Amino acid sequence: ELGHNFGAHHANDYVCLDKNKNPTSISLECSSYEYGDAYDIMGSSSKGYFNAPHREETGWLTNDNIVITTEGTYLLKPLENIELPGAIQQIKLPINIKPEFYAGLDNIYYTLEFRQPIEYDANFNSHVYSGILIHLARSDDKRFSFYQTNLIDMMPAQQGTMESLQVGKSFIDEINRYNITLN
Repeated sequence: ELGHNFGAHHANDYVCLDKNKNPTSISLECSSYEYGDAYDIMGSSSKGYFNAPHREETGWLTNDNIVITTEGTYLLKPLENIELPGAIQQIKLPINIKPEFYAGLDNIYYTLEFRQPIEYDANFNSHVYSGILIHLARSDDKRFSFYQTNLIDMMPAQQGTMESLQVGKSFIDEINRYNITLN
């Protein structure tokens, strides 16, 4: 796959279970399914651009358009556009307590991105464009971590879908104490 030549690895989906073995968005009991990200060309998509972590890894998204934070209110710009420095296209939230897939690794983040029906991203399900996608990804100063990204399912009760976080909804990670709400 051409993406490997640019330094990107596969884009997976992440399936997690709660303590009662019911589907949940995030827990410490998760499985990564290779190629499962339907919104990245390095996943199961035959269309679409790279996700935000892969764009950062390849150098197509720079620190000028990324914020690393643990709290705040931000305006995300579409990932597909070339934006001026300071316009945020990816938000990264550091993860301290990591699921098994990332055990022993440093620099693990939740990454938030906003996609719109522009060019190669034009044919996704409409729910993608009205919300944000959240991935787990590794990021380091070497740029090419060559580690797989994992798309988190915001609606795990609806098996087989990788829904985006929709307006008015929240993603809560009680383990790392994050509450991400889309307004």
